[in-house]
Amino acid sequence: MCNVRSDPSPIISWYVNGSLILDGPKYTITEDGLYIRSLKPTDYGNYTCRAFVVTPHSSQMKDKDITVHVHCTV
Repeated sequence: MCNVRSDPSPIISWYVNGSLILDGPKYTITEDGLYIRSLKPTDYGNYTCRAFVVTPHSSQMKDKDITVHVHCTV
């Protein structure tokens, strides 16, 4: 979950281990956060929610880091 509020609305992007995540079969990006389908041990890592806000007078960027640990049971 990446709760960010601002006016104007922020541009939200997600990264895993420093690489940009794009919407697709594995990941879904919504206003509520990032959804990962078919979670596997290889999905372990540092996920970052980045919010970027631009106004006529300034720009701001904030990051929130989330570490995902995957535990598998047989």
